[in-house]
Amino acid sequence: MVGLSTPAKDIKRRLNHPGGGQHANLPDLPAAGEFSIAFLPDTQEYSAGYPDLFRAQTRWIANNQARYNIRAVLHAGDVVDRNEPDQWANADSAIRLLDDTEVPYLLAIGNHDYDSKGDADRLATSFNAAFPTERYTRHAWWQGGFFEPGHTENTYCLLPGPGQDYLLLNLEFGPRQAVIDWAHDLLNSHARHRAILLTHSYLYIDGTWVSDGHRHNPKLYALGPTANDGADLWHKLVSRRDNIHLVLCGHHVGGHLAYRCDRSQAGTAVHQLFANWQQADNGGNGWMHLLTIAPQAARVQTFSPTLGQVQADLAGKFVMAL
Repeated sequence: MVGLSTPAKDIKRRLNHPGGGQHANLPDLPAAGEFSIAFLPDTQEYSAGYPDLFRAQTRWIANNQARYNIRAVLHAGDVVDRNEPDQWANADSAIRLLDDTEVPYLLAIGNHDYDSKGDADRLATSFNAAFPTERYTRHAWWQGGFFEPGHTENTYCLLPGPGQDYLLLNLEFGPRQAVIDWAHDLLNSHARHRAILLTHSYLYIDGTWVSDGHRHNPKLYALGPTANDGADLWHKLVSRRDNIHLVLCGHHVGGHLAYRCDRSQAGTAVHQLFANWQQADNGGNGWMHLLTIAPQAARVQTFSPTLGQVQADLAGKFVMAL
């Protein structure tokens, strides 16, 4: 592991035991020249039974966009638990709070967001009905595109400077090789952008890449041979790029947080962060990440608008050197 200003062994030792430390009330404010990205782990339990918690997250983001200079929201997928109209309506009402205030966002597709939890044909009728291409392109902030016309399972967005331009890249659950090839092309054409990769499954709860033998590996779903897991993504995509600096993911259960940092083939420190609180009380108690990004570092803060608390122990608050 590399690139940490907090000892990596201590972070890895405590990441799966969040919530036991001291808590402050609000995340630290960004300094001049810094901006924030909000990272929402799986919201499936909120859409199924606790919609107020989902809306509390997006309402806090919308209300605090200026105060925290929030320039994007990234959702790890499993927006809903079951492909049912009321759950999509709950998700829509939460995301609509971001639409109304023009906060940029990308939503990964999780296995629960497919028509049949990840069929081989990858049907995502309801996901694309709830989040069609027009929902992105109608916004002034949209600078990006889609892998397939009429589909939003694979998207990207550009965040212009000042100082450093960013490419936010969102890939489907267990991406197909064609999607990985598309990602390579995007990263080539935006080689001077610092890239953040978002996908539903990539890192396992123990901080290893998702690979053979792991529960809920994308290859175990009906996606079958078209799926690439976390280890595949590292070897086929992430390690081969010198402008991917951060990977964000969710999906797996049995732990809430995991982290690792590895060098790409070109020597870039690639920070990789897993988060998922769906098995915690009330489907997650509203826990989310606020990543505050400076030119040379990113501060990770774990915050719940529902509880009005920040996890102030080592697992909930640390710094990654870029």
